[in-house]
Amino acid sequence: REMKVEVVDVSSSLKEEESRKYGRAILAQPSAPAVLDDERKSKFREVLSELTGTRAAFLLDEQGEILGRVPARELMNTLRETQASAVFIDGEVDQKLVNLAAEQGAKFIGGMKIAPRLRSPEGVLVLSQKDFEE
Repeated sequence: REMKVEVVDVSSSLKEEESRKYGRAILAQPSAPAVLDDERKSKFREVLSELTGTRAAFLLDEQGEILGRVPARELMNTLRETQASAVFIDGEVDQKLVNLAAEQGAKFIGGMKIAPRLRSPEGVLVLSQKDFEE
């Protein structure tokens, strides 16, 4: 018994449509892996400690500078309109947040906790408060 497999290139508009329909990020090509060096780690640790108990979220640029601070409940809407290199939230990082942030170009996503069975796209690093404990 033989099976034929045909590889078909799907246009980006169809990928975007499918992404919205099924609520998951479909990346056209894998991005470079996110690297957490000591400088970033200390900056992210500082950002997370600042967020603790605030019910807010920070959006950061490539240099780790804060682009903006928004209430956690408004993070998803803000992410749709903004491109940030890193996103940190005083709350749980769930699959929906990871998908949207990755779609918008974020390489680092952090929060107080990480939802169980979370799958992060290639090139995206998901961090929790535990990752910064020494």
